Formats: sequence, C-alpha cells, structure tokens
Amino acid sequence: MTSIKEIREKAREIERQRERELQDRFDADTKDIVAFSIAAWQLFLPLVVAFLIVGAIVYFLLNLF
Repeated sequence: MTSIKEIREKAREIERQRERELQDRFDADTKDIVAFSIAAWQLFLPLVVAFLIVGAIVYFLLNLF
C-alpha cells in the first residue's frame, strides 16, 4: 500500500517532468516572457481606455436628464 508521502512525491516528480517538457518545447526565457507581457498589455490597454471613454460619455449623457 502506498503512503500519502509517496503519492505526493510521485505527483511532484510528474509536475517537474511536465515543467521540463514545457521548457524544452517552448524554450522560453525571461526575455520572451517580458516581451509577451508587454505585447499583452499593448492589446489590453486600448480596451480599458475605450471602456473608460464610453463610461464617461454614458455618465455625461445620464446627467443631462
């Protein structure tokens, strides 16, 4: 019968193996991660600004009545 400790160790080893496979598969270093983060923010910020502008317009229109 396997103990909880052995099961946890097997799970950790499987997770380490998965991480190694992903690192080998994508070969991403910190520069790639930073570049991806910047690109994601460049896509996300205009959306936030657009929502703020639309919200300000709606707020202004609702205050007129």
